[in-house]
Amino acid sequence: MAGGGSERQMLQLLRGLDRHRFGLQLFLLYRSGELLSDVPDRIPITAWRGPFPGLPLPGRFHRDQVKAIRALVQSERIELVYERLFHMALLTGQALRGTSAARVTTIVSPPSQDVVKTERRWLVVKKRLLRQSYQQADRVLAVSGSTAEDASRFYDLPRERFEVIPSPIDCQRIDRLLAEEEDAVHRWMTDRSMPQIVSVGRLSHEKGQRYLIEAIGRVEQLAGRKLMLHLVGDGPMRGELEQLVSGMGLANRVLFHGFQANPYLWIRQADLLVLPSLYEGFPNVLMEAMYCQVPTLVTDVSMDVRQMMEQVGGYPPVPTGSSDALAAGIIDRFESPSRWLAAASRSRQRILDHHQLPQWLDRMAGLFAETIERRREG
Repeated sequence: MAGGGSERQMLQLLRGLDRHRFGLQLFLLYRSGELLSDVPDRIPITAWRGPFPGLPLPGRFHRDQVKAIRALVQSERIELVYERLFHMALLTGQALRGTSAARVTTIVSPPSQDVVKTERRWLVVKKRLLRQSYQQADRVLAVSGSTAEDASRFYDLPRERFEVIPSPIDCQRIDRLLAEEEDAVHRWMTDRSMPQIVSVGRLSHEKGQRYLIEAIGRVEQLAGRKLMLHLVGDGPMRGELEQLVSGMGLANRVLFHGFQANPYLWIRQADLLVLPSLYEGFPNVLMEAMYCQVPTLVTDVSMDVRQMMEQVGGYPPVPTGSSDALAAGIIDRFESPSRWLAAASRSRQRILDHHQLPQWLDRMAGLFAETIERRREG
């Protein structure tokens, strides 16, 4: 239960689904992560027992994880399994074969990017297994239209196989967290003579923080403007990014804050939130910043993001993997602020109209109930 978007959405389901209507259990490969303590006490958690000592023969862990899921489903007479990550789709697709359990799965990122770049070993085999897994599932959801289109092409499956259900954000929870004490944030944002930029996300290659750090240096070269950049999040690239910052002489102006349980305090204090990702399904942090009415600069990760920015009159998404494009957007934010502030003021209503948690929970609950009923009747 790391602090990523998919884990947060799973947590929202565990908290929000009617426990009198659904009996809920959580299966984890590893009983760890920043959000583990947030799982409600009433939810039983089953975790895989591995990894085991000894020689890791090819496929050993995979086979044992499949067995663990299957054993839980059979012993607890589970009627429906829901998962959100393709790693779990590889497991559950095999674990549920021959059982009576229904399955709903969600694709959260375009697989032509996500699967290809994270699963270089045995890619052809894994792609075939994932195609079979999505063929066999009762329902396949996608967080955006562009993710559904990409999955349809990548797995060579009919586009109508994928139902688009956009991700929500918990506006009431954000409001509660924004009411918390902000002393910790103010300590880092004391020098308001420099614009304050925030980026929230896992420190990993696909999130593109390298290009944002380079853009901060480019802004100073092109416009003579010094900025403060706050990176909220942690991940495998932290050491490499810290070395980049040091090598560019930006150690006093690019600060690493690690995982923050309440990132919204940082977002609200920012003059600009930047999302420099190389690819996304649909970025939750963008919606959260829009709800907080903070100006946003985002890379062109999908048609859905372009449409959202157009609808609120925001700055057009910039090309991915381009520090120069990010620098140009940052310069525009502070040289022509009126457009950015006007778009930010319109953004909150867009989120309220289309991305609130209660409506998403109702839709997911109805979908689960309908899927279970179909399986019972079939």
